Amino acid sequence: MTDDALAPHTDTADDTSPGPSRRAIVAGTGAIWAAPAITVLASAPAFAASGQVQVTAFLPDATRPVSAYRTGTTQTFTATLTQGGSPVAAGTSVVFTLDRLPGDTTSATDWLSLHPTTTATTATTTTDADGKATVAVRYLPGVVPTVPTTLRLTATTSTGSATLATWNLTYRPARPGTPDPHGAYALTTSSEASHTLIGRNGVGYAFGLGNNGRLGRGTTASSRTPTTIATTSSLAGRTITAIAASNGSSHCLALASDGTLHAWGNNSGGQLGDGTTTDRSVPVQVTTNGTSLAGKTVAAIATGVNHSLALASDGTLHAWGLNTYGQLGDGTTTQRTTAVAVTVAGTSLAGKTITAITAGTSHSLALAADGTAHAWGDNSRGQLGTGTNTQRTSAGAVTVAGSSLATKTITAIAAGDTHTLALASDGTVHGWGNNSNGQLGVNTAAQTSTAVATTVTGTSLATKTITTIAAGFTHSLALATDGTLHAWGANGGGQLGDGTTNIRAAAVAVAITGTSLAGKNIVSIAGGYAHSLALASDGTVHAWGSNSASQLGDGTTTQRSSAVAVLVAGTSLAGKRITAIAAGFAHGLALASDGAAHAWGANAAGRLGDGTLTNRATAVAVLTTGSSLAGKTVIALATGSSHSLALDSDGTVHAWGGNNFGQLGDGTTTDRLTAIAVATTGTSLAGKTIVAIAAGALHSLALASDGTLHAWGYNFLGQLGDGSTSDRTTAVRVATAGASLDGKTVTAIAAGNIHSLALATDGSLHAWGSNGAGRLGDGTTTNRSTPTLVNVSGTALESKTVTAIAAGTAHNLVLASDGTVHAWGDNGNGRLGDNTTTQRATPVPVTTDGTSLDGKAVTGIAAGATHSLALTSDGTVHAWGDNGNGRLGDNTTTRRTTAISVTTPGTSLDGRAVVAISAANAHSLALASDGTMHAWGINMDGQLGDGTSLQRTTAVLVRPLPA
Repeated sequence: MTDDALAPHTDTADDTSPGPSRRAIVAGTGAIWAAPAITVLASAPAFAASGQVQVTAFLPDATRPVSAYRTGTTQTFTATLTQGGSPVAAGTSVVFTLDRLPGDTTSATDWLSLHPTTTATTATTTTDADGKATVAVRYLPGVVPTVPTTLRLTATTSTGSATLATWNLTYRPARPGTPDPHGAYALTTSSEASHTLIGRNGVGYAFGLGNNGRLGRGTTASSRTPTTIATTSSLAGRTITAIAASNGSSHCLALASDGTLHAWGNNSGGQLGDGTTTDRSVPVQVTTNGTSLAGKTVAAIATGVNHSLALASDGTLHAWGLNTYGQLGDGTTTQRTTAVAVTVAGTSLAGKTITAITAGTSHSLALAADGTAHAWGDNSRGQLGTGTNTQRTSAGAVTVAGSSLATKTITAIAAGDTHTLALASDGTVHGWGNNSNGQLGVNTAAQTSTAVATTVTGTSLATKTITTIAAGFTHSLALATDGTLHAWGANGGGQLGDGTTNIRAAAVAVAITGTSLAGKNIVSIAGGYAHSLALASDGTVHAWGSNSASQLGDGTTTQRSSAVAVLVAGTSLAGKRITAIAAGFAHGLALASDGAAHAWGANAAGRLGDGTLTNRATAVAVLTTGSSLAGKTVIALATGSSHSLALDSDGTVHAWGGNNFGQLGDGTTTDRLTAIAVATTGTSLAGKTIVAIAAGALHSLALASDGTLHAWGYNFLGQLGDGSTSDRTTAVRVATAGASLDGKTVTAIAAGNIHSLALATDGSLHAWGSNGAGRLGDGTTTNRSTPTLVNVSGTALESKTVTAIAAGTAHNLVLASDGTVHAWGDNGNGRLGDNTTTQRATPVPVTTDGTSLDGKAVTGIAAGATHSLALTSDGTVHAWGDNGNGRLGDNTTTRRTTAISVTTPGTSLDGRAVVAISAANAHSLALASDGTMHAWGINMDGQLGDGTSLQRTTAVLVRPLPA
């Protein structure tokens, strides 16, 4: 599966492998929401005749809402004058003139003038030694234009033949004070740290991971340096004025100067708003006809993991995409593939004028012109700031009374994964929600559901006034009026930029000396999952933090704990990077960023898909030539006992390896050494687009975009869920009529050895197949040939929201939104992690007190045959259960009934942060943030991929994949 399946609230532990003949599960970090987007604009340089002076102007912080612009507030423009590539002489006179464009008859310019007077439209200054001249614009009380008013700021000089350069500023009535960024330089980043977008001169650029088409270039290839977003698309002839990116679902939005909205990338939740759930690798226009956006002009955008927000010029708010937690704010939890209006009547938004929007992983916020903030969606960590942990399907006011926001007016908002930041008019920062990594900056790790002030005393924020804020996944950034940059929170990737990887629960200064930021004037910031970006006034972009997907854009994958310059050369260096892993019974699979699959280990029955039966101790490419994968881009992988599955970007499933029970789904029982397409004609898959796959020991599962579930292969104990025990060589529909799935839409699947597990949109869990040891979780040991409801009543899971599932040979794991893990089924060797070996027919919590999980938030899970793995938010891996062959990775072979840390000192994992995990029969895999893979456990068939057949009780490096 792709890294996109690792996002919070959309995790699918869908890669499976058998026990004594089973599969493994890939799960990983919560990832990707969207950084709350565009903050800085800059003009395109204007050129006069040959040999004349080039003048470039920059406007910092241009998209702050009008509520931030009070009487006397100023904005500074800087004009840089060069001639022949060198700065003009110091003391060169520059005249700045503010006027309306010819033909613009609007008479509402009295609310804006050049500083220092209240009426000036012309100001004269001189250049400094760097050829720079500045002028300040004062915002005055006055009548906001009722129609767009176009103003012009002109910088004029006379050095020989030099004449004019102009900058056109268009003010939209819904957002006065916000220029139309024709020729804009904007930046945003995905939160999972996989890709970055830049807007410059009305054109979009992207770099980093390319899966799902998120770079908008018509391919799914990655790029280490900026490449152009396709304009042979709905963007043809249009100028981009704003961009927003989300990597949780890897989708992107672009706002054009004509107010139209365009989207590309992952669309599994309908987040592209085009009426489908089809991924798009080039921009498509967001549907407006017949939707709440009909007749509207969009003025601002924001993206969550699987949902999107748009603010129209008339002040109305619209949303589409996944709605599991009510993040669309329309009073329901119904998924929407086209825009619907955010409910206003009867909510805290009634009577308010919205000026800014932002989106976290599964929550949304709006800032009103009166300085109040409003929130809806997931509230499991108090990220709505309403004083409770109750999710909301419509807007509620962020609590002010009794909080640090009392008497304050909010001027900007930013949302992380499950934390939220607010900037007050007095330049102070406030936060609420998850604080497990210190992302609220209050010198503790205590979570809060009401606003608390970010600590100033004794931190780098002392004496500073903040002008701009940004929220990464679990870290925060702030820009001060003196141009200094500050950060706090998670720092495993070096995303705080202070030269360390130490978590900071209070603000520290981002390092300047000796970095690419030295001598730069920072005008904009953005935070990703584990990386950060800054835009300087000279138009250069700087980045630091995790770089495993080249998201720093410096042409490398080297992690940086201090700033480096993003390369601006428009090249296409789409190097390989591992984006997903899967561990089978005795083999491993890896998916590269270019959509190619690689395999290693045992090759009986052709499970490696390389056209041979030869075992491989190092990775080989899965063959595409002459197979059904020719010309396809793989986006997900799953491994069974002796077979492998691949899902491609067009929603078709491919299979290879053992087929003795029809587990390849091609209508035969013939083994395949190379990939063949799973049959669709005349099967339940006809006309379906598959979005997720899972493999049991000898059976396969597929989830379609319409939420229906399909299965094929071995069915002796009812694991196909079709109401029979007959094996199937082609896909059949998992039964819903009369079963617990009746009326439900499935969002995630997992396959055990001889049982299956599904998660529905309402958070309910369903299981079928063998019920030995109570693995179906219904309180009995009765086998089921159709889905039955997992019984959570009276358990610790009853009040929790499940976000990820994993199935072992005879046990199951589920991850709740609060970061806790629960388990049921066979407990031999302590694989349930509850400090017993007692089997459980209903869920029990995995023990944390006194274990390596104490105080940690789990973000990913994987279930092996008889052992379990958990990935926590700090990038460490924890394990429990059977430890034969060293599969727990703690340098012993001692079984564990509670969690212990996988050893890192002296191993290949030393100094690395893990982002994804997979567990097999007797070995384990981990994917690190730098794109390297690591393995431990049994190795008799080369399944660790280290070039040997030696058992390993601690992690070793999987050898690099072939080019």
